[in-house]
Amino acid sequence: MNQNNIIAEEKEPTNREIIAAIKGFEGGLRKEIEELKGITNNTNEIVNELVEAVNDYATNTDRRLDKIEATMVTKDYLDRKMADVKGDLVLMIRDEDKKLGATVETLAEKKVISEDDKKNILSMEPFPKLYV
Repeated sequence: MNQNNIIAEEKEPTNREIIAAIKGFEGGLRKEIEELKGITNNTNEIVNELVEAVNDYATNTDRRLDKIEATMVTKDYLDRKMADVKGDLVLMIRDEDKKLGATVETLAEKKVISEDDKKNILSMEPFPKLYV
């Protein structure tokens, strides 16, 4: 036999060696697959917890927004209320203007103030009398 043939024969693995190597590789591969399954399961749990937290937050936010919308003042409501208050104030000021007018008339009749003073006072705002 040739020296090269002897070396080549010694280096070539047997079928048993090949099968043993494949089984060793398979065992290591199975172990790594199991580890990956564990990581995947853990990742799925984390993602599920995050989804649940986001859903809870969204539900809470919806409830809070519903409450805010139910209790907030709208522009139309505020405009109506302001118009009501303005109307009430105008009525009150008219009543006071009538009292002032009556007082000025009484003072003019009793000659406490002159006719020109009476006209000047009654021609003032908010509800002026016009003298033509």
